[in-house]
Amino acid sequence: MNYRIPSSELELVTLIESVANTAAVNALCKAGVLKPYLSKSEAYRLYGRGNVDFWLKSKLVDYVKDGENTSSLRLDRVRLEAVAQTSNRSEYFDRYYSQN
Repeated sequence: MNYRIPSSELELVTLIESVANTAAVNALCKAGVLKPYLSKSEAYRLYGRGNVDFWLKSKLVDYVKDGENTSSLRLDRVRLEAVAQTSNRSEYFDRYYSQN
């Protein structure tokens, strides 16, 4: 896998902020301050319906369904945050398809 070095100071700062935000969400989930999963409606509210639907369709984010007869879906909060923070979604496609 090839990694690209940030070409400007602004790009580097944006990258560091994105990593810090994702790490903060991960730490808060592990500490029990935030729930590790969001319902689909909560994800819609936080990240936008179009974004969440696109991420699910593209398999950038997976959902957990608790039972056969329930319609509620749970989405991993840390994974949602990581995908939301990524400005170049093609990197996720490259990673996903190179692993499968």
